[in-house]
Amino acid sequence: MSYLHYLPSVLRGICSVYVYVHVAYINKKAGRNINALARVSRCLEYDSKICVLKAFVLSFYNYCPVVWHFVGMEDTKKIEKVQYRALKFVFNDFTSPYSTLREQSGLPLLYIQRIRLLLIEIYKMYNLLRPVYLHSILSKQANVTSTRNNLRVVQPICNTSTYGPSSARFYGSKLWNELDKPLKESVSLEDFKRNVLHWSGVACSCSTCKLCVLKQM
Repeated sequence: MSYLHYLPSVLRGICSVYVYVHVAYINKKAGRNINALARVSRCLEYDSKICVLKAFVLSFYNYCPVVWHFVGMEDTKKIEKVQYRALKFVFNDFTSPYSTLREQSGLPLLYIQRIRLLLIEIYKMYNLLRPVYLHSILSKQANVTSTRNNLRVVQPICNTSTYGPSSARFYGSKLWNELDKPLKESVSLEDFKRNVLHWSGVACSCSTCKLCVLKQM
């Protein structure tokens, strides 16, 4: 049997290892910068600390996050704990829960921020604003009878639970189909970017998915 038969699995394994190594690396770098913020947190005003937070901590998580978004639950929690720790020093508040500090600062979950960026990429693909080779990731659904939500894409079928759901093709299609129609009908990319800033995730109360677990932190 040709070794090429195993090549896709090998490549997926290599990419998975690289993603986890990268997330551990940026968590470490961001943590060091939070240590520096902690040393001067009582000398700076709130606006200055927020600028430091966005420039020297959150910037690690805003660089190509769609590439490494599909990490496990434990790494997702570690990423949120980095922002939680930084917000404690921004407000010098070490007792309030994560949700309270996020509400005071106006910052979303980093998980939600990454999903918003993924949705922007999906909007570009749906409206053919990306390079041609990316258009094949989405397939517009034909013969849609419902007029309430006719801007749908084909939901691919997953053969495995490891790599199927954790892919832009599957998860991006699922997110797009769950979006409200007014958001999908944004007249331009800039309009969609403005509107998606107010999107806070799919309404869910299952208490088991990533979003529900993170909201309970």
